Amino acid sequence: LLNLNYLHKFDSLGQNLSFNFDLSKNSSSDFYGSSNKYYNLLINQIDPYKTESLENLTSGSYGSYSLRGDYFKPFGKDFSLETGFKLAYTKVDNALEATRDGVDDVGRSNNFILDENINAIYASMKKGFGPKTSMRLGLRFENTNLKGNQIKYDSVFRQTYSDLFPNLSLAHSFSDISNLNLTYGMRISRPSYSNLNPFHIALNDFSYKSGNTELKPQYTHNISLQHSFMYVLFTNLTYSYTKDIVTEMPIIGDNGIISSTMPMNIQNSHNLNLSLSTSIPIKPWLMVVAYLSENYSNSSATSEEINFENEVFSFMGYGSVNITFPKKYRLDVSGYYTSGGAWGLYKYKSFYGLNLNATKSFFKDKIEVNAGINNLISSKNTDVSYSYDNTIGYTTSNMNFRMYTIGLRLNLGKRLDAKLNVRDDRYDERVSGKQEGGGMQGGFGR
Repeated sequence: LLNLNYLHKFDSLGQNLSFNFDLSKNSSSDFYGSSNKYYNLLINQIDPYKTESLENLTSGSYGSYSLRGDYFKPFGKDFSLETGFKLAYTKVDNALEATRDGVDDVGRSNNFILDENINAIYASMKKGFGPKTSMRLGLRFENTNLKGNQIKYDSVFRQTYSDLFPNLSLAHSFSDISNLNLTYGMRISRPSYSNLNPFHIALNDFSYKSGNTELKPQYTHNISLQHSFMYVLFTNLTYSYTKDIVTEMPIIGDNGIISSTMPMNIQNSHNLNLSLSTSIPIKPWLMVVAYLSENYSNSSATSEEINFENEVFSFMGYGSVNITFPKKYRLDVSGYYTSGGAWGLYKYKSFYGLNLNATKSFFKDKIEVNAGINNLISSKNTDVSYSYDNTIGYTTSNMNFRMYTIGLRLNLGKRLDAKLNVRDDRYDERVSGKQEGGGMQGGFGR
């Protein structure tokens, strides 16, 4: 990872020009193996008619380059303009080596290379209307170019699309302790790189999974009303509409035996959420954080291939207690509970968990050591179901995975100006369609 940045301040009023260059490279390797026995119960219920071992080794590299420029110009106390651009290029190289009973399975092995280029420009203005009211209005234009190459079959696919993304924010302060914000924004969530990978990965003779080169990004319109009281109690009412949701679809073959999963775009989703949160410093050494949320979601699709409607009310709660002991020892205890919910086609039932984390600072906070246990207490599993057309399915996800973490952090030198590295953009937001309602989202490279 390499980051180069430059900041030029024109005057003391805040006019400035900044540039940021980021280079990121990494590699990964993922192994899946299964030992399968196949029985014909009509002929022999004891001995399998076939035994085989399948192994899939997926290795890949990811490289990303981006250049961002931002210019900020204030015009007096109550008016300012900001404009900028971002150029980004990403290359993903994925190779699948498949074996069957220890012998190379040439028919299933493959190599996939994906090139992505995103070009964006934006402009925004902020205007104050007296000491209590302000408005921010912005517009962003993005152009995306994709090229995927499946080497083995010399198969190439391309995607090109351009979009405009408006955003608006209104803020009003009723008093020093009561503030109200109304925001609207449109954003894009592109498919994860792994979901665009067309590999057919066999799990056994009767099930496999694959990506989808025809996946489109999903678009979300979001409007939110937020109120803060004494900067301690926060209330948020949010409505969002998402088009072309990416979700992983189970597909049953014509014979009713062979099944597969493939990410697809479904029609739309409506989501209404009301949340309350607070962060209270009860004592200098004791901090309590709480979050409560009630949510309504409705996802649907009506087409020849997919026909379903998924409507769910759900509740979520989160809480943490942070205790600071003498000699800079800190202990954080946090827990969560969700009554269940939905993501795309799927419904999931309730689950919960309890986490512990301890931290100690040394040498005037130059060194920080922490150790933690995630899911010290947790649900054993959560049930997942789906239903569309004449297809009904049930699965169980194992939630009882306990994770131990140890970390070391070095705080050397001065902290960089946050304005150089923090921007409220959505260039790199990815969606996989995998259990996002349960907090599980993934994709190669992000």
